Amino acid sequence: MITALLSPIDTALNKVTMYMQMQYVLAGFVVSAAVLAQVGLIGVSAGGIVLSAAVLLGASFIAQQLFVRLYNAQTNKESWIITALILVFLLPPIDSVERAVLTALCAALAIASKFIITWRGAHIFNPVAIAAVFMSVTGLLPITWWVASPWMTTVVALAGVMILRKHQHFLVFMTFAISAVGLMLLQQSVLGSSEPLQVLWFALTSWPIVFLGVVMLTEPLTMPGTKTDQLLFTAIVGVLFGLQLRVGPVSLNPHTALVLGNIFACIVGYQRGATVRVASTKRLANELYEVQTSKPATLAFSAGQYAFVTLPHARADARGTRRMVSIAAAPNDAVLRFIMRLPTRSSTFKREFSALKTGDTLRVANPSGDFVLPSDQNTPVLLIAGGVGITPIIAMALSNTSRDIVVLYYAHTKDEHIYKQQLQAAPNVAVVFKTGHFTSADVQEHAADYAKRRVYVSGPPAMVVSTKSQLMKLGVKRRSIVTDSFSGY
Repeated sequence: MITALLSPIDTALNKVTMYMQMQYVLAGFVVSAAVLAQVGLIGVSAGGIVLSAAVLLGASFIAQQLFVRLYNAQTNKESWIITALILVFLLPPIDSVERAVLTALCAALAIASKFIITWRGAHIFNPVAIAAVFMSVTGLLPITWWVASPWMTTVVALAGVMILRKHQHFLVFMTFAISAVGLMLLQQSVLGSSEPLQVLWFALTSWPIVFLGVVMLTEPLTMPGTKTDQLLFTAIVGVLFGLQLRVGPVSLNPHTALVLGNIFACIVGYQRGATVRVASTKRLANELYEVQTSKPATLAFSAGQYAFVTLPHARADARGTRRMVSIAAAPNDAVLRFIMRLPTRSSTFKREFSALKTGDTLRVANPSGDFVLPSDQNTPVLLIAGGVGITPIIAMALSNTSRDIVVLYYAHTKDEHIYKQQLQAAPNVAVVFKTGHFTSADVQEHAADYAKRRVYVSGPPAMVVSTKSQLMKLGVKRRSIVTDSFSGY
């Protein structure tokens, strides 16, 4: 029942990238805030909100163009727009020329941090948070977080459900929120100064727990790449947020807590990226294209993970210039491989991807994801792939040595079974090539000991949901199933 209700929502969410979704949501927040301010439901100026948004967007665009040229870097328009729109809700609305100048400076600092404060080819800090820390510590501009009001919190929470659904970060958000609010409740309990419900209401409506947790904390390029480290990261930020301590000019306010959390993420080693050069391109099947690139020594990853691929291009459509793309290469391969399906009606990103030539460049950053094989080599696995969902499984199979692996590979036609020879030659890998849709009978026939195996399912969202449901009906435990969905944008 729940799956049936969520299916149309997921279908709609899968039509846009997470970056475009965030742009639309933030723009909606600005409009909502201006309307609420105009009718007197929030205590800021509607005109000031609109003016701040205009100044921040303009300053961010100029700074982005400047630093792209200075560093000969690739640009990503979604990034600077999101940065500018988030800052709208932290800074006091513009009401003077001086404040307009300082607001523009804050935007420029946020953009600059992405190019200047880097490690292993990727920025370390959430750009909005680090700029806010600088402005507050220097006293140049107060960081008010005016978004933390009952009405705006309601607006953010309603849209936040869709953001968390798209990113699959409900547990990440809850870990942060429980850590922050729990510590506030504990402190007030020790002091005995407030009722728990009053503290809870105050925390959720007068502190930016919802906005920070939904919009900023989940920025993929400044958080760890695996679920375990993500939960630890968000717990750390939540605890620092909840402590509300002050040391000299520095206080553990929301932006400082996030910056300190980013340092933890950097220490565990997930922030890394590089510009790679295309070594070869190939059309593998009817709609499937492969791009092989150079492999930087600093770009470590595990078989089955994805990377953030940025491909700037002229006249990019609303779906943007950045994608999460599975790495279809083993970690010990000499190259990186990326494979995409290019249907008749494709995004400009995919069309540009299919038109890449030897010598062109891509930006690849932050390999992430928990779609990886168990650390215990004795754990047998069943890998189920649908269509282009074979890409992470190619990496798993080609990196295998002694593990017992069974692969069920489904495609529309036999011609779309890519990497057939390589998969058949992989050691200790039994591959079954199928056309049509997954059936539980195939599991019973080709992996009769499925109950003992860890099962991985990769493919289009509808296929993944259906396959997982059928596996559970067979008696496979939910915790033994790992999934990876491929949206079609």
